[in-house]
Amino acid sequence: MILIDADAVGSVTYDRLVRDGVVVPATRRFAFPADVNPSPGIRAWCVAPSVPTHTVLSGLAGLWVWHGGSWPGEVTVVGKRGLHRAAVDHHPGPARDRVTFHSGLAWRDPATTLGPIAIASPARCCSDALRWDAHRVAIPVVARTVATGAVPLASIVAEVRRDNLRGAGYARLAQLWRVLYPVLEGIDVTPQDGRHTALRSLPTERPESNRRQITHDRAVAR
Repeated sequence: MILIDADAVGSVTYDRLVRDGVVVPATRRFAFPADVNPSPGIRAWCVAPSVPTHTVLSGLAGLWVWHGGSWPGEVTVVGKRGLHRAAVDHHPGPARDRVTFHSGLAWRDPATTLGPIAIASPARCCSDALRWDAHRVAIPVVARTVATGAVPLASIVAEVRRDNLRGAGYARLAQLWRVLYPVLEGIDVTPQDGRHTALRSLPTERPESNRRQITHDRAVAR
């Protein structure tokens, strides 16, 4: 057995297995045997009950699947705009992680299939983590991926630059990026070629057509 399901074995047994060092907790629900070196595919199975089939896993949970580390405690999934459904779990129980739904590029871009889920690229996961996930967790995780070379800064820059100005969380991302980018540039271990120059600031103005649409929508809402 590669995964130990807390719901299946019961909380008392699960806690005893963890206390005795037999298993190592992965998510709130699943644990690995202590002698197993989990791969991205195995970690994908841990997250699978929280990822609906019509969505793509991204953000910090996506980075956890790709690279391991500490479980972020929340699952970010990206799907078609307006198609936010609850994740169907056929084994209900108390050990659940919070799932947040968004619409964004991860759903439209080609995704990688790992086990039963679709997952965004590591660079897209970084961009979405900075846009939507808790910054106190996202910033050190993204910084570590850059500092170790797990995700090249150039690829994160490319994803951040192509992000949707009109989507929820963009202003939050742009504000953080102005401060965070110089730090990431200083710890980037990948070869530098000068392409990062002047990428600290991101566009903050919505297109004129979008501003008119927002004004119209607000008038209709009243």
